[in-house]
Amino acid sequence: RECFARCFESTKTAMAELLAQSGSPVQALTSLVEMSARAYGEEGAREGMILNLQAVLVSATAQPSSETTPTLIDKSVVDAAIQLAHQASDAGELSEGVDPAGLALLVLGALQGLQLLIAMFDSDIDSDAATDTLLAAIASFRS
Repeated sequence: RECFARCFESTKTAMAELLAQSGSPVQALTSLVEMSARAYGEEGAREGMILNLQAVLVSATAQPSSETTPTLIDKSVVDAAIQLAHQASDAGELSEGVDPAGLALLVLGALQGLQLLIAMFDSDIDSDAATDTLLAAIASFRS
């Protein structure tokens, strides 16, 4: 659980640092996708994803209702991404009608889904194409 907590904290820290570096919430989301994609392609990443998935499944089976059961993503990470997307909206970086929370969930869901697909199918997954498509989707929501 501590390992997962450190990972979640580093993700939230990365979001804050990316925002500070770019000054743009949308650019911070874009950089988060790029950073995640690079991490997914690192040597040993697939094995780490499989171990994380196994840990979550084993813990959930052993203690299905425990608050100490690890998760693949923490609500605080979701909240941080939603806050970042709202900042983008407030800054006028998103097209009118784009739901900031929906955009944040789309990005996180795509990243989590890509992790799962890489863990399950490894080289059969064109993660670069998926990343490029997600980045294009984010760009299409810009004002």
